[in-house]
Amino acid sequence: MDGGHQGWVVFGPFRALRGGDLERAVGVDTPVRDGVTATVLEEMPNALYRVELENKQQVLAHPVGTVKRNFVRLRPGDRVQVELWPHDFTRGRIVGIGGAGSKPAAAS
Repeated sequence: MDGGHQGWVVFGPFRALRGGDLERAVGVDTPVRDGVTATVLEEMPNALYRVELENKQQVLAHPVGTVKRNFVRLRPGDRVQVELWPHDFTRGRIVGIGGAGSKPAAAS
């Protein structure tokens, strides 16, 4: 029972609408490794990209934030910053462009 001190009784899933018990929101996952530098290998349908991390591991990643909002065009060879999901290390989010030692892909 949340908010009982204010005269309102809120049960179950509606607790989240009132701030709940001050725990993290449902469905919000923090990344395991954020800001990992990767190289774009391939552009795939539905705004997915196959990227290779610095440790040679390949993951599927989708753009978020300013990369998605500003319609940034990513091409093979571009360096990007990737956050990995805590539940599946083969998926990630592209959160930025560039990185340590980044250089733009050759124009063709």
